[in-house]
Amino acid sequence: MAKIRDRFYNGGIAMNFSNTLKRKLAISILLAICSTFALSQSSATGNADLYLAKSKSDEGCTVQEIVRLSFENGVLASTKTLASFDMKEVRFDLGSVWIYDDRRVITGRGDVVDLETGKLTFKSNGQVVGNFGSKLLIDVDRVDEEDLFLIDLDTLQTRRILSRPEIEDISLGDMSPDGKTLVDFNSSQYQRDGMELGIFFYSVADDFSNAKLLRRVKGDFRSSCAKFCSEFGDTNHVWLDNKTILTQRANGHLVTVSTDGKVTDIVKIDVEDEIGGFPRFYKYSGRVEYHCGNTEYQIDVKNKKFTTQRPYATAFSVVDGDEFWQEFFYKGKSIGRHWSSGADVGVDFIATEFAAEGKNLGYPDGIKVWNTFTKTWQTIEIEDVLQTFGWVEK
Repeated sequence: MAKIRDRFYNGGIAMNFSNTLKRKLAISILLAICSTFALSQSSATGNADLYLAKSKSDEGCTVQEIVRLSFENGVLASTKTLASFDMKEVRFDLGSVWIYDDRRVITGRGDVVDLETGKLTFKSNGQVVGNFGSKLLIDVDRVDEEDLFLIDLDTLQTRRILSRPEIEDISLGDMSPDGKTLVDFNSSQYQRDGMELGIFFYSVADDFSNAKLLRRVKGDFRSSCAKFCSEFGDTNHVWLDNKTILTQRANGHLVTVSTDGKVTDIVKIDVEDEIGGFPRFYKYSGRVEYHCGNTEYQIDVKNKKFTTQRPYATAFSVVDGDEFWQEFFYKGKSIGRHWSSGADVGVDFIATEFAAEGKNLGYPDGIKVWNTFTKTWQTIEIEDVLQTFGWVEK
């Protein structure tokens, strides 16, 4: 079964792309993608399931649901609510939500819901800060408990990792894809000690009990934004592989930094000076995206180029137009234009949240779906959609 659609990540957590303010706020809280996903060959049946989260409107927006839209021969055949949860127990609107191994839904907090039974099989008390294959790293930062926990998503067994200074403040994206290296930018500890600014790489043992400074790369790697935005934003980055990160020396000046200390210029983009928030990097299956100001740039690290057209790992692509207009393409041919928010992409299917022109996309009217079988857009009106989070193509 096809397990995947194009997803972006920062630190191993899956999330579908959105250009709405609602989703961008969620992204700033929780960034991510599941790096173990892989594209499979095109479905021969046209059968697929799209999973989404929505609020249950008749419960005063205190209940959130998982809904499955099932397509047969490319046509919507059924809609089923799989599970309902009080927001005090589980939330699907805070950051990323993704599907692991076609059978488990993972929230940004690390809660795990079984797709077959709809039951909550693991309740997290923290936030996801890393994902290494089938392992999920959760940071619990509470008055009564402060530690890291490693969860095996196959067995749901957990292991406590005792906190220590080098690893107690892990953020999303800090851990390498294999979970063996930790990166820290311009450490406040080193700044207090009067040391030069730089990037610090730590090697981390499997049990996190022996984190050691691997290398310090000296240099001023900075981000900046307008005076009215936060003055405490960290330089953002994304791991390209287990030994290299992509980051910046200044807004628009992108460089790679490797664990052996090598710094390589990639591109210099002429960006606006007074941007409303700090730049961000995201990695998808097969591509890297850099958000700076109101523009999303596709970064070709290998060839040291950039573009503003957003391709997906499959044959789909999308171009953002004025305001919230998006134009969608399949194999380079336009398939439609909508007032819409991002896309959840499979091998043969693509879905986007839509609304009437001019309407706030934080409150979409529903979902539009296109596939390679019907080759037409299907409009599915669903109230209070929070986000789509995955295709399972059969």
